[in-house]
Amino acid sequence: MDADVVVIGAGALGLSTALHCALAGRSVVVVERHTAGSQASSRAAGLFKSVQADELRTRLARRSITKALTFADWAGVPLAVVRSGSFLIARTTQHREYLCQELAQSRRWGADVREAPRTELSYYQPADRDFALWCPEDVYIEEPASFIQACLAACRRHGALVAENEPVIGIPVSAGRAAGVETEKRSIAAPVVVDAAGGWVRQVAGLAGARVPVAPVRHQLLITEPATHVDPADAIARVVDAACG
Repeated sequence: MDADVVVIGAGALGLSTALHCALAGRSVVVVERHTAGSQASSRAAGLFKSVQADELRTRLARRSITKALTFADWAGVPLAVVRSGSFLIARTTQHREYLCQELAQSRRWGADVREAPRTELSYYQPADRDFALWCPEDVYIEEPASFIQACLAACRRHGALVAENEPVIGIPVSAGRAAGVETEKRSIAAPVVVDAAGGWVRQVAGLAGARVPVAPVRHQLLITEPATHVDPADAIARVVDAACG
């Protein structure tokens, strides 16, 4: 079997990559060792945030927000996106200075970010010294799995083949480049191989003799009972010094 592009991993990144390649007229095969989206976090916040550490990522993030909001228009599949906006909150002098820097550079890079009056922080109860930024462009997908399903449907709509329950067992290399993949069921020749294996990206890269210096890190998650004073449509609040949202 031949393809222009093989994508390893049918999570959000893999399916999005495959979809854009298919829309660009490339023949695409996605191989997934389990089922599409089964290894993606069901507890992800689904937040698309405009404030990033550098100009390139800021531009990419803002473009991603636009792509998410217009998903049905260009992908042909509906996707529910909440226009919530988000707050960035600093509780220390050090983090206040950090947010002031982010405010200046994000505005310079075109993002709509502004200082937030404390009265706008709704369900968050700020202390006198707290400082916050309001990011009205930020959106989120309430159920992250819906993004996976939308991308999967769009991939199939635009001709990308998604092969589930098909683990990759080898990546042949020719002249220093990946030349396709070997799965438990077949060989697929392709000049482009995308490693989108998420937490297993290092192990997959190792099949081609490549070293990707990354390691998965667990996040902490606290799930509460529903709170009557918190509306699910309220803006997301992220506390910088606590590294939580």
